[in-house]
This record gives sequence, C-alpha cells and structure tokens, in this order.
Amino acid sequence: MSQSSSSMYTTIEDLHHSSRSWHAIYGDLEDFEELLEFLLSIHQKLESLDATIIKDGKTTLSSTEDLSVKESLTFMVSRSRVWKRWAANYNERTKIRIGLFFNLASQNDSKTNIQIADLTSKIAIETRRDSSAMIT
Repeated sequence: MSQSSSSMYTTIEDLHHSSRSWHAIYGDLEDFEELLEFLLSIHQKLESLDATIIKDGKTTLSSTEDLSVKESLTFMVSRSRVWKRWAANYNERTKIRIGLFFNLASQNDSKTNIQIADLTSKIAIETRRDSSAMIT
C-alpha cells in the first residue's frame, strides 16, 4: 500500500470514529433533553401546589427562587437543543466527507480500469499483427 493510500485509509478511519462519536453525543443530548423536560414538568406540578406551604417550620422556595429554577431548566432545555443541532450538523458533515473520499476512490478506480482497457486493446492489436506476421 502506498503512503498516500495509507494516509487516506487512516483519514477515513478517523472520520468513521468521528461519525460514531457525533452519533453517540447526539443520543446523549436527546436523553439529557428528555430528563430536563421531565424535571421542568415536575417543577411546574410543584409550582401549581403552592410555593409558600409551610412544612416543619420551614418555607419552600420563594417565588423569585422558583422562577429562577424554571428559567434555568428552560435555558438548559434550549441549550441542549442547540447542541443537538450542532452534533447532527457535524455528523452530517463527517458523512459528507466520507462520501467524498468514497467517490474519489471510485473515480480513481474508474480511471485505472479505463487505462487497463486501453492497454488490453493495444495488446490485442499487437497480438493480431504478430499473428498476421506469423501466418505470412
């Protein structure tokens, strides 16, 4: 194997590893987003109960703290969606690069096959000439 084909093979292998990693990151972000949405729904249920219930002499979160938690969860859901889009985008870019290498390799193989066909044709012509010369 030549140095350039070895380098290309290594590059393609690296791209496949990257693609797998982006796919795993996307899945983790989906799980994270689901968890955040669950926490947000639980928070909304607790919010509806009444944030000022007194239990054992202690009060629960004040309304400003309650709003802060809700805003934080909402922000985290939003950020996880942005990260998911970036992970999907990078995964697609990686797949496009893999496709590019595949197409370039296919084109190179096609050129090689055309050269082989051309040389085979020349050999056939020379063989016919040689055969004609021997008959004469």
